[in-house]
Amino acid sequence: MKKCPQCGDELPIDAAFCPCCMKKLVEEKPVQITRDMPKNKTKAALYLTALCVLAAVIAVMWLSWPASRTSGDGDVMVAAWIMKLRPHGASDSFSFCLSNSVVGFGWGLQGNPSTIKEYRTMRALEGAYPGDTMLANTLDSFENMTAPGSSYTHLVWTIDPDGNYYICEITGGYQYKRDEAHDTAGIVNFAECTFYKVGSEDLVPQYIIDELEASGVIRFVHDAKAIELTMQLWLVAKEK
Repeated sequence: MKKCPQCGDELPIDAAFCPCCMKKLVEEKPVQITRDMPKNKTKAALYLTALCVLAAVIAVMWLSWPASRTSGDGDVMVAAWIMKLRPHGASDSFSFCLSNSVVGFGWGLQGNPSTIKEYRTMRALEGAYPGDTMLANTLDSFENMTAPGSSYTHLVWTIDPDGNYYICEITGGYQYKRDEAHDTAGIVNFAECTFYKVGSEDLVPQYIIDELEASGVIRFVHDAKAIELTMQLWLVAKEK
């Protein structure tokens, strides 16, 4: 037996408190609160963070990935671009492209390349257009647009001098020709295509309008809604 230090009542030796005066006989240790997360929770948090990062990456890839659509002809996968054909330049490049069913650009060389890879090699050997990053970017884009055996249908937005918008479906590979007509039009690098007239800008996605007003010759369309609408307009135009 033991006595309560406060009231003197006799208590069992293992009593934690006195039932007479309610005096606590065992000192309570303060509970330590730690900010360290348990290992299993830490792993869960890291896993959740990784999932969020992966989801963000997938979202970015989805927005920039070519769209696909199942039509009466089967599964159609589309990559959309914008391309300036110098409608306000010294020569009427657009009319030349429209009448010859091609899209293209200038930067002529002395040689006669059959591929863009050969063009790059000849450019380096000739020392032509040194430091021209716009040409380098244009070549990269055009190489993707005209790659042989591509599983995508490449659709190119462009505009004529009167403000009418067109969608051009790339139908051929890269070509190079530097005769008087191509030189005058400024279209020595080109690819065959089919022109589909869309019309005024009220039918055109704002993203496309903005991109055609931006700098550069060729730009890839990253906006998913713009790609979807491009595909819809193209499919409608094909049926006319």
